[in-house]
Amino acid sequence: DELSSLIRSTPKHNIQIIGGDLNAQLGPSQHNKFTFHEESNRNGIHLEHFLIENGLFCLNTRFQKRRGKLWTHRYPNGVTAQLDYIIVNKKWVNSAHNCEAYNTFEGVSSDHRIVSSRFQLSLRANKKRSAKKPPYDWKQLSCNMNIKKQFTITLQNRFEKLQQEEDSPPCPNDTYINFVTAHRHAAKKCIPLKPKRGGNAPW
Repeated sequence: DELSSLIRSTPKHNIQIIGGDLNAQLGPSQHNKFTFHEESNRNGIHLEHFLIENGLFCLNTRFQKRRGKLWTHRYPNGVTAQLDYIIVNKKWVNSAHNCEAYNTFEGVSSDHRIVSSRFQLSLRANKKRSAKKPPYDWKQLSCNMNIKKQFTITLQNRFEKLQQEEDSPPCPNDTYINFVTAHRHAAKKCIPLKPKRGGNAPW
């Protein structure tokens, strides 16, 4: 229950990987096609319910392997079993490209074999969309004297007002910000937008 609560509290886009000796034997099912055992034991049934309820997938049983690559534990009497699993959440299951048990115990003082999985992740940063500047027709400042005069007056009045609103004599940085703000204000008030381009000409 604690593990299920932890999984549900984790954002869905995060990669969740659970691995270890779960002491469960899984048999073939819709979600576990390539298993070492012919049927699930009691713990295996509990494990399968846990996977389904939490949107998780067992990687050991996802890839078709020869039986020698499936078992993960050898009992003292020589009997082998698949007890160790690597589990991942649904969003990232297709990023796993392989999962299998190593053929040797060399270098590991354990009756469990090492289980490994290979992932290929494609991580993309969210692209920040820059705000598009309004398509003002700036040519109007040079060819239309009325617009030029109106723009100059509006810019000057707005700039002076912003400077006066400062609590103390504005520093160069504040003066620059006020000028940019006044410039945008005057452009919005006085400069017409460029005419939209028409559609494709009929042939």
